[in-house]
Formats: sequence, structure tokens, C-alpha cells
Amino acid sequence: MIEPVRPGRSSLRRRVLIGALITAALLVMSLGVLIELTSDMRGEVGAATNEYIEEQQIAGRLQRAVTRQLIAASFFGRSHREALIVEFRSAGDEAYQQIRQYLLLELTPEERLQLEAVKEQHAHLEVSAQEAFGLFARGHEDDARHAADAMVERSMTLQQALDGFLALRERDVISLRERQAYVFRYLYIAAAAFAVLLLGAVFLVTRFFNRRVGAPLAELVDAAGRIGRGDLDARVGIGQDDELATVAVSFNRMAARLAEGKVDLEQRNWQLREALETLRTMQTEIIQSEKLSAMGRMMAGLAHELNNPLASVLGYMELLSSHMDEHGQLDRDEIRRDYLQPVLAEALRARGLVRDFLQFSHQGAVGLTGIPLRDALYMVVRLRAYSFEQTGLTIVTEDDCAGQDMVLAQPQRLEQIFLNITNNAFDAMKARGHGSLRIRVGCDDDFITVTFEDDGAGFAQIDRVFEPFFSTKAVGAGTGLGLAIVHQYMEEFDGSVRAENRVEGGARVLLRLRRAPADFSPPAVEPDLPVSIPVNGGAQAAHNEQRRPRILVVEDEEPLRTLQKRFLTRLNAEVLLAADVAEAKRIVQETRLDLVISDVRMPGGKNGVDFYYWIEAEQPYLRDRFLFVTGDITDGEIAEFAERRPDRVVLKPFILKEYMALVRRTLATELTNQRID
Repeated sequence: MIEPVRPGRSSLRRRVLIGALITAALLVMSLGVLIELTSDMRGEVGAATNEYIEEQQIAGRLQRAVTRQLIAASFFGRSHREALIVEFRSAGDEAYQQIRQYLLLELTPEERLQLEAVKEQHAHLEVSAQEAFGLFARGHEDDARHAADAMVERSMTLQQALDGFLALRERDVISLRERQAYVFRYLYIAAAAFAVLLLGAVFLVTRFFNRRVGAPLAELVDAAGRIGRGDLDARVGIGQDDELATVAVSFNRMAARLAEGKVDLEQRNWQLREALETLRTMQTEIIQSEKLSAMGRMMAGLAHELNNPLASVLGYMELLSSHMDEHGQLDRDEIRRDYLQPVLAEALRARGLVRDFLQFSHQGAVGLTGIPLRDALYMVVRLRAYSFEQTGLTIVTEDDCAGQDMVLAQPQRLEQIFLNITNNAFDAMKARGHGSLRIRVGCDDDFITVTFEDDGAGFAQIDRVFEPFFSTKAVGAGTGLGLAIVHQYMEEFDGSVRAENRVEGGARVLLRLRRAPADFSPPAVEPDLPVSIPVNGGAQAAHNEQRRPRILVVEDEEPLRTLQKRFLTRLNAEVLLAADVAEAKRIVQETRLDLVISDVRMPGGKNGVDFYYWIEAEQPYLRDRFLFVTGDITDGEIAEFAERRPDRVVLKPFILKEYMALVRRTLATELTNQRID
């Protein structure tokens, strides 16, 4: 349950605003006081400094004026010049003006009294000087000298009075400096107190923001990280401030909706996976349906192709039988040449058609491998040749690769590509009753090209030929998937396909397939190997003693059992026969065997694959001494086994040479393994 925002909570924004205003007011007041104190102190110091400088200047001018008077009076006693008297009086006026300058200053009573003494002594100085001047003028030299000496004494008294006055003024300056130092001390204390106050305010504000903002934000970040890591149960606490409480409530609601959305998304993903799997199954079924449709269109030609060799076999056998009835004894070379060789050739022809058809109908693995392109192409040509011939059409092939045509593909899908294009060409030309399909194979460094050109009407809408379910044929005449499947398979092969209309009429389809790696080569056919099995696992091989290999044949068809027994007697082998799996198990349990050859489909509820699994569990020494004989390698579990161990499967109908070669190779391999052991 998500807690809503209660109206009683305070606003963080209001608190921050009030705190900021109070802090700003305190700062402004403190700064105002400091500025005022500093300004007053600066004014007082400036005024005192200016006053002190002015007094020093006045004192200097006063002393210079008195000195001038003394010098003028002294020289007058020697030369009695009137100019010296003028100089004396001018210096006296200057001294008087400086004393008046002092009187204009703000003085204490003591200082003013001392200044009056200076003024009085200066007046006495001038009186003494005037008396000396008069005596000198009247010729009373001695009296004049006495008056001059008195003048000098007066000047000394004047200097002492002036020094006393300056001492009083200096005392005031020192008092002012002490007062300023006192004020500065308090100013420093106030600045320190202001700094402490500011630090305290910063600490309180920081603590407030950390508790009311930082901690909730950290909790929010942690919860967001947990949700990012997939923990949708993460929630944050509801704080006391409106803004952060609103954020917390919104976050918790978002997390709750994400949790609900995750459940819904998982359910939808599960439904999508099911739908995707259904679509894949449907796609596979549709593609297989297209393949079956193509196979159905080949059935008439295949039936004719099978009936022809069967008719030849029956005919030659009837001829041989009637010839034997008529002539009795026959020449062996004549029988082989005129009857047996044609029968064998027609039987092999029928076997090839059946194998091609079964191989095409088999839905093999999707993995790419290196395969000879000509094998897939010529198999399709053989399967469709009769239908073309019956309709008056021809198939012409040209191969410029000289056997260097290994491509990266999947065999059954490559055959499907060739068959779909061939069927399209057949449908485009059959109504006309004449025409040809020309197939050219060309090579370059990295690709092999296969070009199909027909004499039909061409593509009606060339830009839509690879669209699924697009078809210009009549309803029921096609699925519209033929060229779409070609396009899909060519992309899987990392190749390309292009369709176009020929200028001279008809259609052209160009395939580009990647070459297989240069080091790829198809498995080599191993030569037939002789068989000899040493007695007691080779213990007496030095005496060249050998025993006959013991082979079990499991086959429910009596003619095939007899045929295989006759084949195996050529190896001088001891052949044991079984008609079903139960009899075969009994023989295996009672007899030490060198090889087991078993059919796949047999009566009694157990087949050859079940028998093989039983041997793996009960008689594991025969696991690699087991051969299957089957007429349909695409059926059930045998298809998987054949893909893993193709060297352990004999395909029906088989001929003596390939059957005996596989048996010899298996027995020889087991003999080699025994010697290594």
C-alpha cells in the first residue's frame, strides 16, 4: 500500500526560502556593521593623519621662520644693513602666521595655553631684536650685543615652548593610535565572531540539507539502482517535506506499476513465444507442404521412370525363362550379356530414382556444408526429365566449372531451390508445347553462378516474384511460395538470387552461391579390404592359424536373408540368421559374434534400432560391430544414426560390391582395433 502525501507536511521550498532570507539578513547586517566600523575608523585615521602632517608642516615653517629671524639679527650686528631688518620682520610675520594656524586647530586647553606661551616668547624675541637693532643703529655696540644675547636666550625659550606644545600634540596622536588599536582589536573579534557564525550557519544548512534532502535523494538513488538491477519491490520512505514526499510517492507508484507491467510483460512474452513457436511450426509445415506439392507433381514422372526399368526387368526375366525352356543348356557369356547385364542396369536405374526421391523428401539439418553443386542439380534434372519430355520440352545443362563446383549449402534445401525454379519454368512453357530450359553453371573466384533461362512468357510482375503467397497462376495451381522459399534459402546460404525477364522473351533466374573452402574435399571411397581374424585375439598369429568370422544377419524377409547369407559366404564366414529381434537377442547371448547386420523395420513390436540400443547396454563389445540395412534412410531414428555414422548403414536395394565393401571395411577396422588394444 503506497502512503499518500499528508496535507500536514511542511514545504521544503518554504523552509529553504525562510532559511535563505534569515541567513541573507544576518549576513547583510554583519557586513553593514563591519563596513560602518571600518569606514569610521578609516575616516578617523585619515583625519588624524592629515592633521598630524599639517601640524608637522606648521612646526617646520615656524622653526624655519624663527631661524631666519635669528640669522637676520645676527648678521645685522655685523653689517647694519636695512635689508636684514626687513628680512627679520618678514620672518617674524611668517612665524606669527604659523602660530595662528595652530590656533585654528582643535586644541585642548592645555595645548592652547602652551601655544599662548609660544606666542608670548615669540613676541619677547621680536622685542629683544628691535632693541638690539636700535642700539646698533645708535652706535651702542656693547649694549647692542647684550640685547642680541638676550634675543638668543629668548629664541631658546621660544624653542622650548614650541617643543612643549609639540610634545602635547604628539601625546594626543599616541592616544589616538591606542584608541584605534583598541577599535581594531574589537573589529578583529567581530570579524572572527562573524566567521564563526558563518561557519555555524553553513554547518547547520549542510546538516539540514543532508538530513532533509541528501538522505532522501540517496535512498531514492539506491531504490532506482535496485529497480535497474531488476528488484521491482524496491520502495522509498515518505519524508516530511511536501516536494520530496511527492517524489517518493510518485516513485513508489512508478515502481508498483513497473512490477505490474513486468508481470504483464512476462505473460505477454510467454504468449509471444508460443505464437512465435506456432508461426515457426506453421512456416515449416507450409514449406514442407510446398515441398510435398513439388514432390506430388513429380510422382507421375517418377512412376513412369520406375515402371520402365521394372518392365525391362520383368521382360528380360521372362525372355530368359522362355529361352531356357526352349534351348535347355545356355551359354554363360550369352546369359550375362543378353539378360543379366540389362536386368542389373535397369535395377540400378530404378534404385537411383528411388534414392533421389527419398533424398529430396528428407528434411535434413539446416547447417551449411560443402557439397558438389552438380549432384543436386543433376538429381533434379533426372527427376523432372520425363515430365519435360512428355510435354515436348527439353532441359539443357552447361557446366563451365570442370568439376570445381563445391558450394556452401544444405543439400536438401539446395535441391528444393533447383526444383522450384525448374517447376516454374515447366509451368510457364507447358501450355505452349515447346521450349527449353537452359541451365548454365559458371565459376569465379568466390562464387558459383547457376543461371536458369526458359522460353516461357516471363514474369508478369517482376518486382513481386519473391513475395510469399504471390502467384499469377490459377487458383489451386500453386501456393505462391516457390520463389519465396528460393529467396529465403539463398539468404541462409549467404548467397543471392535475382529474377528478370529476357529481352528475347522468357524468364531468367540467376543464383550466386559461395564456394566451399579450398581445403574441403568429399570423403574418399575406401577400397575393399581383405578379412582375416586371428584365433584367440591374435595369440597364435605366429602359427598363421585363422578362424572364420561369425556374422549374424537379422532380416524378416526370407529372400533377403538368403541373399545376404550367399553374399557373406564369399568371405568364408560363418553366417547365423534371425527373423526377428527376439531370436537375434538369443543368438547374441549364446554366441560370440564378430559382426551384426540388422534390418530396421521388423515385425514383433521391436525394430533394428531398439535391437542396437539393447546391444549397447547388454553387449557393448558389439556396439561398433553393427551394420543397419534399410530401404528408407529418412525414417525416424535411423535418419539421426545415419547422419552420425553413415559408414554403418547399407541402403536397399544394394548390390554385391558395395555390400561386401562395407562388411570388409567394418571387419578390418575391428581387427585393427583389437591389434592396437
